Amino acid sequence: MSVLRRLLCLSLLLLSPFVQAEPRLTPFDAGSPAALRQANAGHAFVLVFWSVHCAPCFAEMAQWRAYRKQFPGIPIVQVATESLDESAAIVNVLDRYDAGTTGHRAFADDYAEKIRYAVDPAWRGETPKVYFYDREHKRIARSGALDPDWARRWFEQQSR
Repeated sequence: MSVLRRLLCLSLLLLSPFVQAEPRLTPFDAGSPAALRQANAGHAFVLVFWSVHCAPCFAEMAQWRAYRKQFPGIPIVQVATESLDESAAIVNVLDRYDAGTTGHRAFADDYAEKIRYAVDPAWRGETPKVYFYDREHKRIARSGALDPDWARRWFEQQSR
């Protein structure tokens, strides 16, 4: 094997841990909000932002799992506001709070301001932050602890 080929193989082996993303996490970038609206045209969906440093976010994970089971026709996309570089910490939280294995994303890079601006120019990064999009994609933004009664009523209304 030539020296160049050996160096190439060694480089690929050394870099592979850095290019492999956690399979349960999808990158969420500045184009993701528009892509989600397009993918869900005519359908309601929920966009949930959380952080590995947000205790109230952990408490809500079970509630989002329950809504996912009770209202399977309404996608719930949960996005960690940490970058994919922190996927181990993100997955640790998802596993600890049994958040399920689908619908999870993380910020694609460390330029959080650009991503947040694409979601909502008024959003300054507080978590938990939830956007409820109805069928016409009129959205209701909620910051802070989730009101489960209000959320259940919203899901029921969108399921009709």
